[in-house]
Amino acid sequence: MGGLGKGSNFTHAFLPNYAPLLTLSRVVGNGDGQNSPTQILMDLFTAQDQRKDITVGIPGGYLNANGVFVKLPSNTSQTFTKKYVTPTTILNDSKANWKVIRYADVLLMVAEALNENDKTA
Repeated sequence: MGGLGKGSNFTHAFLPNYAPLLTLSRVVGNGDGQNSPTQILMDLFTAQDQRKDITVGIPGGYLNANGVFVKLPSNTSQTFTKKYVTPTTILNDSKANWKVIRYADVLLMVAEALNENDKTA
């Protein structure tokens, strides 16, 4: 519930602390650069995988509003997660929430999928 003082800190936690990137993302306050994706994770995306552009930023920088690559300063995290970046008006008050799925629910979804594909054995 962002904007009500009851949101999460995800947007601020995942973005690098670099004012121009925060301004571009319409985020008030500082970024912490936590949980930065590793190169191993970045390499798992294929060139055709459309999820990459909305999940992780470009290593070492970002594209500004004009589509020009801007290099991140070396004292910031060089990769960042874009998945939880939403505009904020209050520090640590993002509307981005962590998704929680119980393992029992995952097992039930697998069982239902197998059943629908006649693989009940």
